[in-house]
Amino acid sequence: MLKKIFLENLGIKLVSLFLALLIWFHATTEKNYTQTIRLPVKYSYTLPDSFILLSYPPKEVRLRITAKGKTLLKLKYSKAFYKVDIGPLDLGKDVIDMTQGAIPGIEGLEITEVSPKKVLFLVDRYTSKVIYSIRPTIVYDTLTMRVHVNRIKPHIVRLKGPRTVLRSISFISTDTILLDTFKTGKYTIFSRPRTPSQHVTIIKPDSLSIGLSITKFVFDTVNVLSKEGNPFILYITYPDTVKFSKDSLVCFTDSLSEKTYCSAQSQVKILKILPNKK
Repeated sequence: MLKKIFLENLGIKLVSLFLALLIWFHATTEKNYTQTIRLPVKYSYTLPDSFILLSYPPKEVRLRITAKGKTLLKLKYSKAFYKVDIGPLDLGKDVIDMTQGAIPGIEGLEITEVSPKKVLFLVDRYTSKVIYSIRPTIVYDTLTMRVHVNRIKPHIVRLKGPRTVLRSISFISTDTILLDTFKTGKYTIFSRPRTPSQHVTIIKPDSLSIGLSITKFVFDTVNVLSKEGNPFILYITYPDTVKFSKDSLVCFTDSLSEKTYCSAQSQVKILKILPNKK
């Protein structure tokens, strides 16, 4: 009996159900709704070739909109964006009113709130500058090595970028030079000049030739006897190019102050003198 009720005139019943759902959907989507959405922003502006935009406007906005359900569904499933027509930009600061934008291709909605409301556009002139001061970035063990930069070629770097940014740049650093496996002597290292700002590009050179003089130091402890026969431990350091001789260490104790003084050969430095209690 129940089966007969459901299956009798099945086609008519399915059509009636479809029409009922269609009427319900139409009635529901004809109502107005208010939602908060986020959309990507496309800015329309003109900028001369000699100008550069320093500020980075937001890539998306938050909108409070009111529209019919059909419009909101269309908005949800379309590649909609918020377009802001700015026009020509000039040097300096321009504050843009974001509430003057629109959503192209979507009609029948009201935008009641835009966040952010204002956006700053900072425009500068693109120019070039020559930097004469270069500082190589060198990383090394400051205890066991001494590094001296004796030349940098070329000694200038030409930059291109915003005028206000270039004014603030007084020197150029290089890519990091790691000195951990170099032997004592003179070397030439090639390193690239490092861009001092994300807005600045280096026109030339591609790399710098940096002359380095590197000295490695040896740290050692030596047991000695003073002239009076007192034992001492000396902590010393010297370049690894020096042939150290223990016989060059001479110590004596001052009879009045009872303080010990020691001397060593050239380039050998005495760091600490301690009595040997053994």
